[in-house]
Amino acid sequence: MTANDKEEIVMTKTIRNFVMLMVLALTLTGLSLAQSITDRVVANVPFSFYAGDQQYPAGTYEFALNDQNHTVILTNTASNRSKMILALPGESLGYGNQARQGFNNPGLQFDTIGGSYVLASLKTNVAGVNFPEEAVRLGSTQRGEPVTIVASLR
Repeated sequence: MTANDKEEIVMTKTIRNFVMLMVLALTLTGLSLAQSITDRVVANVPFSFYAGDQQYPAGTYEFALNDQNHTVILTNTASNRSKMILALPGESLGYGNQARQGFNNPGLQFDTIGGSYVLASLKTNVAGVNFPEEAVRLGSTQRGEPVTIVASLR
């Protein structure tokens, strides 16, 4: 066995160990994220819309909210494609405060800007988040009336 063969074996073992550690880290991260989902809502959105920096077609979507880090996993239920979107903190319902107005009606609010719909906020039965508009690049600043869509808890 030559010195090059020995180096190749050591390098192969090092790469294999590194890959195993990365898989373990990604698995643990995924499990941690899955356990911290606060609530899930499903809504039928009858128009295409922007969320974050991407446009989505009309359809039925599941919104999984992580209230701890204010992220939303947006899943198109027809294609089963998902994307994580960062949000800003909104109202949250403290434990024992079930009487807060509006938290029994989960839903989505969209702003209309230049004829396009932009996801503005998400409200579940216990928390809410807002989405920044500056991520959406729209050519017009003309604003219309906001649109609210009722969602169901999942």
